Amino acid sequence: MHNGTAINCTFKSNYADVPLAREKQEMVYHVMLRIIRQEIPECVINNDNFIWYPQTNRLEAKGESLQVKSEPDTRYQQIINIFHALQAIDTYRIDAPSHVLRTFNEDLEIPIEEIESLFTQLIQSDEVRQVAQLIRTRLGRDLRPYDIWYDGFKTRSAINEDDLSAKTRALYPNPAALKADLPNIMQRLGFTKEKAQEQFGFLMSAFKYGAPPHGGLALGFDRFVSILAGLDSIRDVIAFPKNNSGRDVMNESPSPIDPAQLDELNLAITLPQE
Repeated sequence: MHNGTAINCTFKSNYADVPLAREKQEMVYHVMLRIIRQEIPECVINNDNFIWYPQTNRLEAKGESLQVKSEPDTRYQQIINIFHALQAIDTYRIDAPSHVLRTFNEDLEIPIEEIESLFTQLIQSDEVRQVAQLIRTRLGRDLRPYDIWYDGFKTRSAINEDDLSAKTRALYPNPAALKADLPNIMQRLGFTKEKAQEQFGFLMSAFKYGAPPHGGLALGFDRFVSILAGLDSIRDVIAFPKNNSGRDVMNESPSPIDPAQLDELNLAITLPQE
């Protein structure tokens, strides 16, 4: 439950489970609140002998209510330790005397003031209000905090998480089945075996561990912004490179460009004469 990606995927997938969507999402929402407030009963962690009601934080065992003892603050103590370690660097960085400034101005290569301005413009835009009203109408209720992950703008959002996972398991019951079908998948997408390995080798290698739950489908905040902006490509709204040299070390980008891609865009690369 502490994995951010897993949480937002859970919220997204449950929109399709219409009869139980609100109940499931409210439960996950209150679990997350208990985690943030450090109020989860210690005895329910990795233990199914108790019945825990996240909304009220009530605990039961064999039909009797029990006194709640919260888990220790170990996780937050570690966060504080990291904070103090980063804070200790401030003295030695007159040019960037805080971790926030170092993160935005150096690691992300964009000033924090610009980020604040972009975010403010996004939140205050008419498009956000229009989308919020559309989502409210579709859901037939007032919006909740987790509705930022509303996932009803794509056709596949009509399939809930359990159905997606079942379909994935039926197609690829083990890693070997997925590995055997990957060349066919890439070919149907228009890639030769060599091009697929060249451009998506990092992803294909990850699939040796098996197919991801619910097909690995997730919308993400970048996609949400691209929808609001009316853009055709998510690339136009991905704000930052992966590191401060502008390189994505996971997919080995930037990398050599296929001549066919340059021709498609009517571009040419001319190297300076030495």
